[in-house]
Amino acid sequence: MIFSQNKIKGQDTWTRMNNFPGSGRKGAIGCTLGVKSYVGLGFDGVYLKDLWEYDPVSDTWVQLPDMPGQARAYAACFALGNNIYITTGYNGIFLFDTWVYNTSTHTWSAGVNFPGGPRQGCISTVIGDRAYVGLGYDGAFRKDFYEFDASSNIWTPRTNFVGEGRIYASAFSIGTKAYVGLGYNGTYLSDFYVYDRASNTWSSINGLGYGRSGAVGFALHQKGYIALGDDGSTLLNDLWEYDVNANLWSRKSNLPALPRENSISFAFSDAAYISCGGDNATGYFNDLWKWQDDYCTLSITAIKENVSCFGAADGSIQINATGGVEPLLFTWNSGDNTSSISGLVPNTYQVTIRDHENCKLSKHFTITQPSALIFGKDTSEWFLPRRGGGAAQDEGRCIITDAAGNILIAGTFGGNATFGSTSLNSMGGKDIFLAKYNQLGNLQWIQQIGGSLDDEVTGIGLDSLGNIYISGSFRVMAVFGGNQYFAQGESDIFVAK
Repeated sequence: MIFSQNKIKGQDTWTRMNNFPGSGRKGAIGCTLGVKSYVGLGFDGVYLKDLWEYDPVSDTWVQLPDMPGQARAYAACFALGNNIYITTGYNGIFLFDTWVYNTSTHTWSAGVNFPGGPRQGCISTVIGDRAYVGLGYDGAFRKDFYEFDASSNIWTPRTNFVGEGRIYASAFSIGTKAYVGLGYNGTYLSDFYVYDRASNTWSSINGLGYGRSGAVGFALHQKGYIALGDDGSTLLNDLWEYDVNANLWSRKSNLPALPRENSISFAFSDAAYISCGGDNATGYFNDLWKWQDDYCTLSITAIKENVSCFGAADGSIQINATGGVEPLLFTWNSGDNTSSISGLVPNTYQVTIRDHENCKLSKHFTITQPSALIFGKDTSEWFLPRRGGGAAQDEGRCIITDAAGNILIAGTFGGNATFGSTSLNSMGGKDIFLAKYNQLGNLQWIQQIGGSLDDEVTGIGLDSLGNIYISGSFRVMAVFGGNQYFAQGESDIFVAK
């Protein structure tokens, strides 16, 4: 019997790189063009206008000519063609002039003023060959939104942001869409919206669940990320990942440095970087951190042979793993550490394969045996046999019948599980299922609850109206129907109707 499985899984990691050589600062600009990134401006007690180029391959910095316009902080920055564009900002007054740095000739020129007028704390992002700048503060919290076409050197108003006006929001772009949210307008905001360039429309998506301003945003491997910021009472150093397909947020590893706000971020094809920012105690930062996500593809093909006859010990599992970075480490729950194991008795065997870059894949296999022949055993009392589940360790925890004789079962499953003709896929670890069968044992419906870690169900009940109640616990985050909930700590209890 042959099995195959692909998994994108590993461990996200932070690495300290060479410090930004300018002074520590907040409200700087940072953006990527090709294989280099550009960082500068900001505030370190005075307003700044320097510009630096970073090479991620050599982990080195080079100082470039200063911007000829007024020094400033909280400006917007984007890259198109061979140019870096810097616009708006604040230095005691609100600004709206635009300056263009040509990375080929290493020269500055004046650009077209931002048409929304002077302001600070805008968002900026790039979709394809166009840049987008909007929101911010000019004495009022703004929500206008503009598109810049570098080929014609023209700004065009686009549909206004549909959320409330705000300053210090965060943004990232994936494909043909921009994702904008968070920020401050007298309240620390947690909402998020997506802008579709093709239709020039906005729509609401799941918010982060935690309000903040001055966070950084970036995209990597078709996922969006939000990090750091200020929630009004605490400076933050956390990192959150947004899955555009699932419309869900999940927690990643914290920045292993002091919390901060108004930092900068930039990303290449394989990693993202965070630098600068400020806090109220230490002052301003110039440390540089590289973050790599858990994107790695490891594939396995397995050949499983069950025990040949009842009571024998001749089962085997042979694993062929591809796609990882060698050497590969195999760890079985049986204690073996080879790619193939044999002489197996009926049982469930789990292997975890880890490559040199910590990409890992776990898989369960169940070795079975033929039934024994038993004479004289009366099994006439058994009826209505049904099964559900998959290759992982699935469990039925609670069962109850209603007034009509329908059967309700709650339990947990991992990976892929099949109930009748319905297949479910867990969102990470163990998810919860709630299934209803009729008196004949036919599946009527099945519901799924879960998040990225292991979730548990502990009870099930009915009221006089036939409403169903279940209780249990979830870790960090779970989805109930179309709603996403976040735990206040490591694990929260729930009751659902």
